[in-house]
Amino acid sequence: MSFIVALIFLQTTLFLYAATAQTIEEFLKKGRLTEARDCLETGEFSHLPSSVRNYYNGLLRSDGNTSAQFLKESLYSGEDFPQKERADIRLAHYYFAKGFFITCINNLENFIKKNPESGLLDEAIYLLGRSYLNTGKFDKAQASFSKVIDSHPQSDFYGWSLFGLGCCYYQKGNYDKAVRSFERLLDDKSQPAYPQALVMLSHSHSQLGNSQAAADYQKSCDSSYPEGFWSGQIQETAEVALDIPAPKIDQKSERIINAHYYVQVGAFSSKANANQMKGRLSRRGYGVLVESKTENKQSFHKVLVGPYATNASALAAKKKLEREEKDVFLIILK
Repeated sequence: MSFIVALIFLQTTLFLYAATAQTIEEFLKKGRLTEARDCLETGEFSHLPSSVRNYYNGLLRSDGNTSAQFLKESLYSGEDFPQKERADIRLAHYYFAKGFFITCINNLENFIKKNPESGLLDEAIYLLGRSYLNTGKFDKAQASFSKVIDSHPQSDFYGWSLFGLGCCYYQKGNYDKAVRSFERLLDDKSQPAYPQALVMLSHSHSQLGNSQAAADYQKSCDSSYPEGFWSGQIQETAEVALDIPAPKIDQKSERIINAHYYVQVGAFSSKANANQMKGRLSRRGYGVLVESKTENKQSFHKVLVGPYATNASALAAKKKLEREEKDVFLIILK
C-alpha cells in the first residue's frame, strides 16, 4: 500500500513540476516576465527541484551577476534537469556579454565536447566563433562559423555565421573573400545581418580601392535603413567588426597564463608592404614583428606591435598608435 501511495505522490510531483515549468516557459516566450515571477513565488514552485528553481531564477533576474550565480548553482548542483543545456548556453552568453571571452571559450568547448548531439549545438558553435573572433583567433573563428554554415544551414545563426566569416577574412586582410562572404547575405533581405553586411561590403571595397562600389553599398544602406533604430545598431555592429575588443583578464590571471598582448596595425597580402610598415614603426621606437601565414595557397602578413604583458599597457599603446596613424587597430592575445 505504501508503494502505491509513494507512486501516486511521485506522479503528482512530476505532474506539478511539468505543469509549473510549462507555465513559466509560456510566460517567458511571450515576454510576460512579471507573470513568470509570480508563478515562481506560488506554492506550486516548491515542487520544482532546486536546480530548476535556480535556472528560472537565473532567467528572470535583471542583474547579470545575480543571474549568472543562479545559473552556476543550477549547473553545479549535480542534478540532471531538462533545462541543463540551456542553462549552460545562457551562462556562456553572460561570459560573452561581460567580455570574459577566454572563460566563454572554455565553457563552450566543454559544452560541445559533452553534448555532441545537442539541439543547441549550432548556437554553441556560433558563440564560440564570436569568442574566438574577439580574441584574435581568426583561424579558429573561421572554422567555427564555417561549421555552422556547412552543418546547420537551417539554423537561426546561419546568417550571422556568414557575417562572422566575412569579419574573419576582413580582419586577416583578405578583403576579396570578405566581400564574397558578405555578398552571400544579400540573397535574402530577411536575414538579420543583411544591413550589417551592406556596411561591411562598403568597408571591404574601400580597402580594395573600389571607391565606387564602396559608395554604392553605403548609399544602399543609407537609403534602406534611414536614421533611427536600425542605423544605430548597424553602426555599432560595424564598429565591433572593425575594432574587436581585447579579452578581459584580471592581472592575476595574466600572470598565470603568461599572457602576451599585441596591437595588430596591419594585414597585407604583400610582405614588402608589411615590412615597410614594420620599419616605419620600428624607427619610432616600437617593438614590431611580422607574422606570416598561408591559407588556401594565399599568403597574408600581419604587422603586430608588442608584446605587452597586460591588457592595460596594450590598450594604452593602441590608443597612442591610433592617434599617430589616424586609424583603428585591434588588440590580440597570443
